[in-house]
Amino acid sequence: MIEWDSDGIIIGWNASAAELFSFFEDEAIGQRIDVLLAQRQLADLELGDWMRCDRKGVLREYVGIGGKKLCRWFNTPFMSKGDRVGTLSTIVEVIQPSAKSNEELRSQLQSRTQVLRHTTARLKLAMAERTQTHAALRDSEIRFQNLAANVPGVVYQLCRRTDGSHDIPYISATCQDIYELSADAIQTEPKRVLDMIDPDDRLSLELTMRQSTEKLSTWHSEHRLVTPSGKTKWVSMDAKPQKTENGDILWSGIVLDITDRKQTSQQLQTSHAFLENLVNGIADPVFVKDRNHQLILLNDAFCEFVGRKREDMVGKTDKDFMTPQKADTIWQQDERVLVTGKTHRSEDYFIDGRKQPKFISVTKSRFYALADKPYMLGTLRDLTEKVIAQNALKESEKRLKKLTANVPGVLYQFLLSAELKPSFQFVSLNSKEILGATPSEIKADAATLIDLIHPDDRAAFDQSVAESAQTLNDWNWQGRFVLSDRTVWVQGVSRPERLPDNGILWDGLLIDITALKQTEAELQRSERQLRLQTQKIKETLQTLKDTQVKLVQSEKMSSLGQLVAGIAHEINNPVNFIHGNLNHVNNYTQDLQKLVRLYQAHYPTPDSEIQTLTDDLELDYVAKDLPKLVQSIRQGTERIRDIVLSLRNFSRLDEVGLKRTDVHEGIENTLMLLGNRLKETVTRPKIELIKAYEHIPVIDCYASQLNQVFMNILANAIDAIDGAAALATKKSEDTANQATPQSPQIAIQTFQKSEHIVIQITNNGLPISQKVSQYMFDPFFTTKPIGQGTGMGLAICYQTIVGLHRGILEYRPTADHKTAFLIEIPVTQAVKSATEPVAGP
Repeated sequence: MIEWDSDGIIIGWNASAAELFSFFEDEAIGQRIDVLLAQRQLADLELGDWMRCDRKGVLREYVGIGGKKLCRWFNTPFMSKGDRVGTLSTIVEVIQPSAKSNEELRSQLQSRTQVLRHTTARLKLAMAERTQTHAALRDSEIRFQNLAANVPGVVYQLCRRTDGSHDIPYISATCQDIYELSADAIQTEPKRVLDMIDPDDRLSLELTMRQSTEKLSTWHSEHRLVTPSGKTKWVSMDAKPQKTENGDILWSGIVLDITDRKQTSQQLQTSHAFLENLVNGIADPVFVKDRNHQLILLNDAFCEFVGRKREDMVGKTDKDFMTPQKADTIWQQDERVLVTGKTHRSEDYFIDGRKQPKFISVTKSRFYALADKPYMLGTLRDLTEKVIAQNALKESEKRLKKLTANVPGVLYQFLLSAELKPSFQFVSLNSKEILGATPSEIKADAATLIDLIHPDDRAAFDQSVAESAQTLNDWNWQGRFVLSDRTVWVQGVSRPERLPDNGILWDGLLIDITALKQTEAELQRSERQLRLQTQKIKETLQTLKDTQVKLVQSEKMSSLGQLVAGIAHEINNPVNFIHGNLNHVNNYTQDLQKLVRLYQAHYPTPDSEIQTLTDDLELDYVAKDLPKLVQSIRQGTERIRDIVLSLRNFSRLDEVGLKRTDVHEGIENTLMLLGNRLKETVTRPKIELIKAYEHIPVIDCYASQLNQVFMNILANAIDAIDGAAALATKKSEDTANQATPQSPQIAIQTFQKSEHIVIQITNNGLPISQKVSQYMFDPFFTTKPIGQGTGMGLAICYQTIVGLHRGILEYRPTADHKTAFLIEIPVTQAVKSATEPVAGP
């Protein structure tokens, strides 16, 4: 209860108002009512709204507070000499109506129940505050009488004496409406009211009164009365107790007639149970929204469909579950339904994050209930399986159509009934092109097609059909169809199926094999010639093989000639060196022999002649030089031995088949044999060797063949460097300018790559053109002049690395225009016969 003057200033504020609006009394007194309550989301109510309210009017049906509570306001004006000097507002907190209740009736019943609590408190406060002066008491009495006369229900005071007796100090005149007794009659004989209480409700009434007495808590009771006229009524009693100085308990409260509410509640409960069972019995998801788009009714199927509990969704909107964009779209759809009443139907995919997307059909329609307020009924239907089936059917039809259009032949269904009557159930569109008859013509009369069979093939056709029908084996037939402009060969294949009526159905394909038959005839005619040519080809192949062997051997001999020339040059120097020193050794030996003879003749004391000869021969020098000469001879012989040993290691004449071999040793032996070609020449300086050896394991390989690969690639590298030097010299002579020659280099790099070893040989000689690189590994291809090679060097290298060792041989030009050959060989080799043929490039 709130009391405020004609200017809207609050002069009274009870405890219930403090509880409802969260302002204490000292905070509220002196504030203007519209300013204060605006802080509780009542800004839409202005002071004029209260002023315009008449004595019996209701300020607002429902006023929201803080977005959580709803209240109903009753204003009672205070009049003095015909002028309104103030207003007493009674605020009743009610429950927000739902779509399943009678909004107007329940609001009234709830408001009456709450008014009792606030009216009692306000009356007590008003009586206490107005006892100081008679004028104040009179004003308070006027206000109280106005209040009691206008408050819906009966305002009363019930006193329980210390001796256990009861009396009613006050009861408003409105008691006649409920109890059918006057206020005087009730006050004179309170027991008459107590006797009206239904016996079944007296125990609960006494229990609630006892609890209120013990705890001085608010007393609330709902019970039945039987009035003097025999009517049964439901009443609600709310009162607050107060203990007097003499120990009596005085309740001040209000009694409301809630008969209609109880009856309505029972009806609503029955209707709600019926409606709930009815809605939950619907297999499709169903939901109901109110005018504010809030969900107020959901069946079990809807909760299961969206995967949420009912209590988590009731009272909420789509904005609480969906993205803003999706929620706004649905909001607009629902608003059109609620405003226009036009039914909305749509189909769309539903994604809830738990399962695969579902394709659903949504139907929304408007209906009215409860004070003609609009509501929206929505139903969902899961069309996922139907859509999947339709899509599958469309896809199947699309594939079938594409299949029949693209199959190189005629697809058909041929039926032979139990009465042996033939017919075609299906024929693809391309039958006209192949068989000369349209599908409709063939399906209309099977003889249209069967009569086109060549007379010589008709018997075989009939027999094959009969055998397939009898055994249910696949039908396979080749024959001719005689068309108006040509004769076509056709092959038919199909699989039979026996039908319930004993008919036989073949699903099959007819293919035009005319070109194939013509080809077969051509093949037969050429077969004899082919046999004759085959024999000639075999002889030619044998000749080629012999020639290839000879060429390979010739290539080996060519390489061997270069090798022998180098070895001869290497052996010649130490041999000449030894020969020249042997003359000195012979002279020294003769001189020593003379000296020895003289020593023998004149020993032990040498005479002057021996002494003179000793001086002439410079015996001391000879004694010093002779060991040096012997050492020089030894070095020369060791050089010869090394060269011979390298030649032996290079050729590996004592090894056959796969051997565990050190690749670095093979490379070094090859380099030693090519040492003469690495030296300085007239056109270029000495070739610089750059070795970048990493630790690599020994590998399984054919050592002599692998050394031949190193020899060929290194020899080609030297040739490229010599060619570049000769070209540079020629250009220098043509321009009469002495160009600075490029330092010739050959780089050899080795490293391990997984289960392979890699050897990369790079030179800075003449680069290989792109055209040449395409054919460099082909047999007999060479860029060298006649007599300097056979064109089998790199081909043999490729066969040795790729075919024999199952490795990789690649040519890789570098960014700085150098030539690089990369060899990649497995560390281990599968066992392979030494005579196994080598694969070609």
